[in-house]
Amino acid sequence: MATTNKASYKVRKSGNSDITTLPLSVQEALNIKTGDAVRYIIKDNRVEIIKDVPTNDVENIISETIEQYDELLSKLVDL
Repeated sequence: MATTNKASYKVRKSGNSDITTLPLSVQEALNIKTGDAVRYIIKDNRVEIIKDVPTNDVENIISETIEQYDELLSKLVDL
């Protein structure tokens, strides 16, 4: 169900960027918290905002797993 927020939000300058406020109703609808990333999808003169769901980098997961494994093995050797 689409809802429209009838309030208007001014675009303002912050450093070299133009910024605006995400209304609380939008944050709640998308379950967005401070620090989360969002994506802007531009279609036919409209912008859709979605919460960015980070994908896990396979190489980082493998690296972290190997580090944990090495740490556990070294603890076993010390026993």
